[in-house]
Amino acid sequence: MKIVILSPAWPYRGGIAKFTHRLARELQAEGHRVDIENFSLLYPSLLFPGKSQYDDLPQPKDLSIRRSINAINPISWIRTGWRLRKGGYDLCVVIYYLPALAPALASIARLIRGNGKTRVVGMLHNLYPHETRPLDKTLINYLVRSCHAFVTLSSAVDKQLEALLGKLKGSDEAMARHEIAFHPIYDSFGEKPAREEAIAYLNKKEARFDCGERYLLFFGFIRKYKGLDLLLRAVGQIKEELRRRSVKFVIAGEFYDSADAYLPLAKELDINDRIVWENEFIADQDVRHYFGMADAVVFPYRSATQSGVTQIAFHFSLPMVLTRVGALPEIVPDGECGIVCEPSVEGIAEGIMRYLNADRSELVAGVNRRKQLYSWSNFAAKVVGVANS
Repeated sequence: MKIVILSPAWPYRGGIAKFTHRLARELQAEGHRVDIENFSLLYPSLLFPGKSQYDDLPQPKDLSIRRSINAINPISWIRTGWRLRKGGYDLCVVIYYLPALAPALASIARLIRGNGKTRVVGMLHNLYPHETRPLDKTLINYLVRSCHAFVTLSSAVDKQLEALLGKLKGSDEAMARHEIAFHPIYDSFGEKPAREEAIAYLNKKEARFDCGERYLLFFGFIRKYKGLDLLLRAVGQIKEELRRRSVKFVIAGEFYDSADAYLPLAKELDINDRIVWENEFIADQDVRHYFGMADAVVFPYRSATQSGVTQIAFHFSLPMVLTRVGALPEIVPDGECGIVCEPSVEGIAEGIMRYLNADRSELVAGVNRRKQLYSWSNFAAKVVGVANS
């Protein structure tokens, strides 16, 4: 098949770009020709909450990436859509995760599918955003109506999509096929180093880690829905037990919220001796060292559909402590490869203690068994299969 993927990709950084690259490589490995139609402008600088949108890695030479889509310029959508419409593509995969990008993606998809040949599959990381805005539902409906079929990355999103399609009775979209394909493992960060090697590597910048401590990792950009404040308050409740057991938490990720919501709270709770703050974007080459150093990964989320970070943890065979929100308990079953707790301060504190009292080796074995379910080959097969249905 000849396939085009509409999505952010290099030089943009972040999980969506990495996901797109890995999907394209898997489809290429299975004999398909794949082009990635990327953004020339993704977020206006004034609206981007982080320090930089761009990766410092060189352009991947094994991928066909063209930057043509300006997220706020409809003329670019028309030009891109008409060009791709004539490109002879069998399949267009629309990577969707944010309503603000729906106008560009859906407009291009509608032009492409007008050729009567190209099937459009919407790949939904989320349907509704964690932080809603007034026009979100209108933009989401516009996106959904542009697709022939869908792949959802969690059962929570699939249920939301089912409900939305049910409201479109009498239209072609109401009959659209949709399948769940859980987020595959992120296996592009290299092999897991020995714990001592990882700590030595991280200490080159500043000696902050000690082989005598156990580290639980909070990883990824920081926003309210991820519940870092809940985690800090939970640590405050059990800080004496954590000190006795030599347990610390590593907060590794860039603030997309104001740091004022977190740093003063940690000081007020008197827990900074239990926290290692690494508040910056973690480069790809450093990711394996943070996961190699960690004892487990924590997800104190207030809300979620799914998380790419769980799939990094699976790759590195790390148990997880996570809240009972979205599809997280489905991806990481309680007691099998992690601990599932309630999304509250008390629930998270209890979950951490359950993990510390558990047999870690059994949880690691559970992670290694379950990770086999999340292969890229299975995922790619579902994408192609739903397109051909």
